[in-house]
Amino acid sequence: MLKINKKIIIFGILVVLLAISVIGCVEQQSEIEPPEIYIITGSDYTVAIKADGTLWAWGNNKFGQLGLGDNITRLYPTQVGHRH
Repeated sequence: MLKINKKIIIFGILVVLLAISVIGCVEQQSEIEPPEIYIITGSDYTVAIKADGTLWAWGNNKFGQLGLGDNITRLYPTQVGHRH
């Protein structure tokens, strides 16, 4: 008669369940697409184009490089325009 070790069977079932749950997580993550964003940096300023086409800029604006029509430094992203 074949002697069955219940601990080995339970361990095997747990390993299979763990593998199935890991595969399910990987499949779910692969369906999520990262947002499309382009970031360009200067020496002390940054410009970004978001997926919706809006243009954002922040940083030093001493020479008007942010394209906002002034020379005020922006510490936070400020919308500049929209990509056509």
